[in-house]
Amino acid sequence: MLGVNMVDDVVRPKGLQTIYYGTELSAGIIQMRNYCIVTGYTENEVIKHRDELYKYHTALEHIAVQTGILTTSGIEQLILDYQPQVLVIDYYEQVEHPAWGRSPSIAVADIAKSLSVMAQKYNIILIAISQINRASANNNGIHSGFGSGAVEKTARRLFTISGDQNSPYRIINHVKANSDVLWKNVVLERQDNWRFKRIK
Repeated sequence: MLGVNMVDDVVRPKGLQTIYYGTELSAGIIQMRNYCIVTGYTENEVIKHRDELYKYHTALEHIAVQTGILTTSGIEQLILDYQPQVLVIDYYEQVEHPAWGRSPSIAVADIAKSLSVMAQKYNIILIAISQINRASANNNGIHSGFGSGAVEKTARRLFTISGDQNSPYRIINHVKANSDVLWKNVVLERQDNWRFKRIK
């Protein structure tokens, strides 16, 4: 949503109309973090300089935050209503599906397939995030979690992000791509302003 040049530490908003859909965090928290990224301030500094935030509105006006539980048909209606160029789903497990209680793998497979069809049908960039491998990805990789095969099959590009939840460091691996270029063991460090600095 907000591109950061990790070498020069400069924010470069792409300007693509974006919908961020997630229910885990409130719209206010997401907006706060966006302001941190675009200003370079910490959360406390954003509050301290809140009278200056109007200067950064144009850098954020292409982003709309959507909360509340949705089905895949509800997500498709969002696309029809707002016609975004980018849709971020954070995350699979927050999308309502009747199979979650009895078979999470079926739910993930159906959601993944539906999202893939929408991306092609409406010609949008669709970024879907999942935590299905949280407990075992560090040891076993993408194939270890329920439904991960369906995610890998429908994705054009697939990244894994690993790291301790109490640590600012994250390791990114590019495990599937539509080219020969893959990221391997890229280490990022989360800064206090919610930007990520590349360490390796």
